[in-house]
Amino acid sequence: MVQHSAEVKEAILRCYEVFSAGDVEASMRLLTQEGFASGIGTDPEEWADTRTEFMALLKGWMTEPRVVVRLEAREDPRCLEEGSVGWVVDRPTFVLAGGGSVSSRMTAVMRQEEGEWKLVHAHWSVGVPNEEAFVS
Repeated sequence: MVQHSAEVKEAILRCYEVFSAGDVEASMRLLTQEGFASGIGTDPEEWADTRTEFMALLKGWMTEPRVVVRLEAREDPRCLEEGSVGWVVDRPTFVLAGGGSVSSRMTAVMRQEEGEWKLVHAHWSVGVPNEEAFVS
């Protein structure tokens, strides 16, 4: 039965905290131990099909020079679970090193491994009006 999950919410907010702190080692511990992890960023080149590629993508985002210095949940993330699988829908804000911010959209899939929720997949996007995205 699908239900709201405080544990999945706690896990994704922990991911935001670790990212904001730039703690690469802690972020690696938040990823699934399975090889099938995947991540998609806002840049067309930010595409990871394996855990190793996802780890490299995260490292790139979290090391100098950092464009994004903090990730904040803008709204109460919608976090659900069924059995050992959880998922997240959120609209977090990227706080930029130059002082600005960018609203984003994020979906994530998590999996319970040895009693802890681990990130299996994350997809980030920045909303662009259709009139801009589909100009020929």
